[in-house]
Amino acid sequence: MQKHEGGGGGGEARKRKKKEREHYFYIKSEIEEQIRNFLTRKEMSSSNETSSYANPVLYYFIGFQVQPYWVFIAELLFLQLLQRLYSLIESACKKKKKHIYIALELTMLGKKRTGISPPKYSILDFILSLVSVGHFCYACYMQTECGNAKNGEGWNCYNAFGYRLHNFILPGCVAVLVESIVQCVNLYRANKENEMNEMKEDSLKWLKWTLLITTMILNGGVFLAFIPFFVSNTIPMIIAYCWLLLPILGGVVLIYASIVTIIINSCRKCEGCGCCFFWKFFGTHCVVGSQVFGCLIFAMAYNYSQYSYFGADYSDVMYYEYQSRDTINWFNNLKNNSDKAIHNLLTPF
Repeated sequence: MQKHEGGGGGGEARKRKKKEREHYFYIKSEIEEQIRNFLTRKEMSSSNETSSYANPVLYYFIGFQVQPYWVFIAELLFLQLLQRLYSLIESACKKKKKHIYIALELTMLGKKRTGISPPKYSILDFILSLVSVGHFCYACYMQTECGNAKNGEGWNCYNAFGYRLHNFILPGCVAVLVESIVQCVNLYRANKENEMNEMKEDSLKWLKWTLLITTMILNGGVFLAFIPFFVSNTIPMIIAYCWLLLPILGGVVLIYASIVTIIINSCRKCEGCGCCFFWKFFGTHCVVGSQVFGCLIFAMAYNYSQYSYFGADYSDVMYYEYQSRDTINWFNNLKNNSDKAIHNLLTPF
C-alpha cells in the first residue's frame, strides 16, 4: 500500500511539473506575441504618420524603410575596403611595392610621394561595373510593377524609381565610375610617354583599353539615369537644407580623412616626410572621403524631396527621413521583403 501511495504521489508531482511547464511556455509565447505586436504597431504607426506627408506610392510599392545611417556608411566603407584589398593583392602578385591606395589617391599624390605608378586599369572595377548594371536592371524590372500599385501615377512612380536609385545603386556606381575615369587618364598619359620615349608598345594595351572603356560605358550609362533626379529633386533639396547636409558631410569627411591618413602613414615608411607631405595626404583623403560620403548626402537630400514635395513641413522633413532609417523597423522590414533584401545585398558592390 505504501509503495502504491508513493507511486501515486510521484504521478501527481509529474502532472504538476507538466502543468507548470505548459504554463511557462504559454506565458512565454504570450510575451513574445505582445512584443511582436508592439513592434508591428510601432512600425505601422510610424509608417502611417509618415505616409500622410510622403510620396504615397512608396508606402504600397517599395516601403519607406531604407538602410539606417550606420548601415549605409558601412556599405560605403566596405566598397572602399574591397578596392584597397584589390590594390594590396595586385601589388603583391606583380611583385611591386605593396600598398592599399586606390587610383584616385595615387593619381593625386603622384609617384614621387608614393613610389608607385598610378594604376591604368582594374579587373575589380570591371566586375563591379557588371554588378552595378545588373542591380540597375533589377531596379528597372521591379519598377515596371509600380503602375499596378495604389497611387501608381506617373509623378509618384518617377519619384519612387529615384528612391531606389539613390538609396541602393548610387554608391557603387559613383565609386567605380570615378576610378575608371582616373585610370583612363593614367593610361592615356602612359601611352603618350611611351610614344615620346619611343618605348616598346605594351602588348596588353588594347586589352586594358577594352576593360576601361567597357567599365566607363557601363557605369556611365547607369549614372545618366540619375541626372533627371539630380535636377528635379536632389540638388534643390541640397540647396534647401545646405545648413544641415554640408556640415554633416564635412564632419564625416574629416573623421574619415584623419583615420585613413593616420593608418596609411603609420604603415608607410617615409624618411624625411614632414608636415607638408602629411597635409598633402590628408587633403587627398578628404577628396576621396567627399566622393565616398557624398553619396550619403545625395541619398538624404533625395529622400527629403519625397516628403517635402508631398506636403510635409520644412522642419518635419528631417524627422521623417530620420524615422525611415530606424534600425528595428529596417530589420523587421528586411525579413519580410525579399526585394529590399536583394537591394541591400547588392548595394556594397
